[in-house]
Amino acid sequence: MTTRVDAYDVIRRDALGGIERRRLQPERELADVRSEVERAVDDYQRRARLGEEVPLGDPVTMVHRVLRSVTDFGPLTDLLARRDVEEVFVEGPRVTFLDTTGRLRGLAEPTSEDENRQMVDRLLASTERQLNAKQPLVQARVLDGTARLTAAIPPVSDRLSATLRRYTVRDASLDALVARDALSEEAAAFMW
Repeated sequence: MTTRVDAYDVIRRDALGGIERRRLQPERELADVRSEVERAVDDYQRRARLGEEVPLGDPVTMVHRVLRSVTDFGPLTDLLARRDVEEVFVEGPRVTFLDTTGRLRGLAEPTSEDENRQMVDRLLASTERQLNAKQPLVQARVLDGTARLTAAIPPVSDRLSATLRRYTVRDASLDALVARDALSEEAAAFMW
């Protein structure tokens, strides 16, 4: 599994370098970005045939994975689309999440701290906030106001540390609110 992560990182860095050199905008020039990612995978496979790298088992999947990282939220894309995920925790390269059942689970797809930092920066792009040496701790509403992102980098933390919390509304009855002292019996009767 380590070889796959290393190959992914090598290909991803190469593709990002090509996209930056050509000054491509991933959100607007998807076809050119795809060709740059395909070029990076082809270059890697060429080096693998020469014995310099370990060959990929499925280059098409690698193209899709790198393209998703460059144009979307990478491994976080599927997590952010799920309605049952309430919180996402990022600690360096590790990603865990809390679902509506209250279970903490790890992300099956491997990530790197560099990739996770790029995803945090992409989430912050729609806000006026930036995570950098001058502002090593940031909080912002993201994903069209449906979630709150809190992120920190050194020297405030040892490494990238981020929490994305969705605003969720659970089904709660008036009786349950009264039982928790969140609502008086009179107010519940009035609302009923």
